[in-house]
Amino acid sequence: MLLHTDGFDHYADKSAAAITIVGYLQAAGYTVANATNSTFNIVDGQDVGSLGLKMTVAASASTPPSFSRTVDSAATLVVFGFSFRGVASRLRFARIAGVIDLDWDTTTGKMKVGTTLGQDVIILSTFWYIEIEVDKTANEVRVWANDTLQLTVPLPGGVGSAYTITWGMSSASATAGTIEIDDFYALDNSGGTNNERIGPIQIITRSPTTDVTAQWTPVNSTATHSAILSQLDPGRAGAPYLQANVEGRVDKFTSNVVLPNDNKVFAVALVAYARKGDLDDRKLGMTVGTVGGDQEIQVPLDTAYAYKQRIFEQAPGGQDWNRNLVESSNFGIIAR
Repeated sequence: MLLHTDGFDHYADKSAAAITIVGYLQAAGYTVANATNSTFNIVDGQDVGSLGLKMTVAASASTPPSFSRTVDSAATLVVFGFSFRGVASRLRFARIAGVIDLDWDTTTGKMKVGTTLGQDVIILSTFWYIEIEVDKTANEVRVWANDTLQLTVPLPGGVGSAYTITWGMSSASATAGTIEIDDFYALDNSGGTNNERIGPIQIITRSPTTDVTAQWTPVNSTATHSAILSQLDPGRAGAPYLQANVEGRVDKFTSNVVLPNDNKVFAVALVAYARKGDLDDRKLGMTVGTVGGDQEIQVPLDTAYAYKQRIFEQAPGGQDWNRNLVESSNFGIIAR
């Protein structure tokens, strides 16, 4: 099942300061190290109109930037996928703590784990889709680039159920360069419809553009509810937001953002930046609707703002997602 997805499009725009970006990434469950305005930025992503994250590494810098995320899974297969572009020099692709250091060999231009080299030369200044399979049944780790198996190495002993993937550098680099990350997913084989490596993907963000049902109350704005919820940098001072003090209040939306092609749709994820205003047991209902009906998943709320994500691997009614179902769907939030 899909454990997490992120296209990095919904946090802030390309002018955002590092402190702003870090705050939103932390609210989404990431850990960030050594981020400054010159080392950590939001930039254009892999896909047209999308955004991604960029880390700038200075030669011999003792505090290079990095960011990481921990995924918990007791399954026998865990997979991480992400878009990666390295510019100027060959820097590490990623590390999964206690599992693998996926390096970029400066002599051959190939992936490297220890002394094991990958199959192909990985070209600088080009996005590559990297996938790492941690297979406890086969007792091995497999690494793919653009859907081609690059290398297989033994799984180290003692691997537990918490996997921390880190992008960027954790020690000084001899050379300067940049690393860009986009289109991240993590899954395992514990169930659901996505229980094996997916292959290269695009994560398309469809912000709300039209109100369908508007029962929540706008604060600091007279704009449409969809305009309020589609804003970037939602936690800035004086930013408009929606609130609901009555259980069952619903806001639903549609989006006029179309998918770029008719390829397979693996899942739809809803993301909300939300909190509760008191200490009672409050929840947020996250809902999608199609011709097959409505489906709601409730998430707990804290008093601090946090990004809440719920993934719908199938459309309501148990249908597989397709382009038409996605583009004709409605989605929204319910006060619980």
